[in-house]
This record gives sequence, structure tokens and C-alpha cells, in this order.
Amino acid sequence: MKVSSFFCFTKKSAPTLITSCILATGGALVSSGLLSANAASISGSVSPFTGDPAKVDLLVQDITGGVQVTATVDQSVSIADIRGIWFDISDNSLVGSLSIAGSDVTQVQQIVNGVNNLGGGANLNGGGTFAPYDVGVEIGTPGIGANDIQSTMFTVLGAGVNTSLFASENFGVRLTSVGAVGSSRSGSSKLQGTLPTTPPPTPVPEPFTILGTAVVLGFGVACVHQNSLKGRKKTAKA
Repeated sequence: MKVSSFFCFTKKSAPTLITSCILATGGALVSSGLLSANAASISGSVSPFTGDPAKVDLLVQDITGGVQVTATVDQSVSIADIRGIWFDISDNSLVGSLSIAGSDVTQVQQIVNGVNNLGGGANLNGGGTFAPYDVGVEIGTPGIGANDIQSTMFTVLGAGVNTSLFASENFGVRLTSVGAVGSSRSGSSKLQGTLPTTPPPTPVPEPFTILGTAVVLGFGVACVHQNSLKGRKKTAKA
């Protein structure tokens, strides 16, 4: 974007100059996609229905084309290796078509009310379980020799996917190598919980939106200053 193209070197009045500059700059910002976006997030946590004490905090955030899911072991309770994350969504017609990816993701299964055992000890068997779920995401590999994942993130993309699909829906998490810092971490835990209702989307100014607003105001001031200088020169010549 060439800055010089937005300055108004004309003999128009100051109000017209400001309007022209703002419209030109605003048009450029719209075409560059630098306007504010609506975003929403929903957070919660899961606790053990069987196994050792543990807690995992969950965050689901709107992103372009879907959501981002983040799971983090609460180390104030214990540390652990995340082996799997399961969840339900409110629209069963989307199950099977979701695109799920993340650097720690080993495999994904999608079956309406049909996913539990992902293999390698990644399951939510036990009394009182919410399983089976709509979606299961295996994280890492068994044991902590190759990886010890205490926080992970993955995206869930698809038509119509947003945080509202996860509101009031169940989540499950499988933890292994559970224990206190410095311990043998010989415990294990299976956790579950239900996310709360998501708040309505609220406008969230993006960094480029803030920059764009500053640019608009800057060009407006520049145009007024330019016109003022021309007016002074004319007065001096007269």
C-alpha cells in the first residue's frame, strides 16, 4: 500500500479533503481485510471420574473456518501427560466431516456417540463415564519417553463450525504419568466435564484494525495540515 497515494494535493476545502482521505483510506483497509472481526470463546475444566487427582483446563476459541481447542494440565494439582481428548458437538450432521489437526495429534476418530478407545491406553473406560463421544483425538504416544505433553492445541475446521457447537457439551481427557513434580509420576487419571454456555460473539479489535484506525486519523490530520499550509501561502502572496 503506497502511503503517498492517500495524500490530497488539491485545492478543495478542508472538510472535502478530510472526507476524501478517509474514504480512500477506508476503502484500502476494507480491500486489505483489516477490519475488526467477531470472535467468541468458551472455557471450562474437567476433573477425574476415576484415577488420581488432576485437573485440565479447556479453551475453545473461534478462528477463521472453525475453532481452536487448547487443553492444559493444571500443574497446581499435578503434572501429567495428555494422551487423548474427546468431545461431543451439538450438530451430529457434522460428525465425520470435521477436519482436525495439530502438532501433537496422532489420530482422530469421528462417530456419533461411538468413540471411546483410541488404542495404546487412550480410553475413557470406567464407571460413571460420559463415553462414548462424537469425536476422539489421540495426543502423542504412550509413555513419556518420546513425549510428555502437558499442554496441547488443535484446530477443528468445517462448514458451520464455531464455539456454539461446544456449548453445554461434554469433554473427556485421558492423562497418564500423573504425579507431583519430582515424583515417579506413576499415577493415571480419566477426566470429564461439561462446558458452560458460550457468551454471544463480541467485537474484538485486531492489531491491524487498531493500526488502520490510526492510519485513517493520521491521513485526515495530514490533509488538514496540507490545506492549512496552502491557505497561508495564498494569504502571504496577496
